[in-house]
Amino acid sequence: MSDIPVPTTEQYQEDVTQHALTVLIDGIPAKAYIYEGLWSDKLVIYCEPSSIHQFAALGLHFDDLGFFGTKYYEFPRRGILEMLDRKFVIERVG
Repeated sequence: MSDIPVPTTEQYQEDVTQHALTVLIDGIPAKAYIYEGLWSDKLVIYCEPSSIHQFAALGLHFDDLGFFGTKYYEFPRRGILEMLDRKFVIERVG
């Protein structure tokens, strides 16, 4: 999904979630962005802390602040996010 933004260093100084793409992952609201690391890129997903339990039910374990990141992801076709050997429906909001 090439729509997912890659925040700049300056945007990390602020609230990086404000520069993320608003999405639904299997119907659960979240924000997504790509973190360009030194060795590999990571897909980072942020959700409101109140939604952490919904993602846990899908097998995704977010930290207490609502962040989850993985370098093992791909978009085999538009609208499908594959990570951790599972497929999710990802939809852009707005």
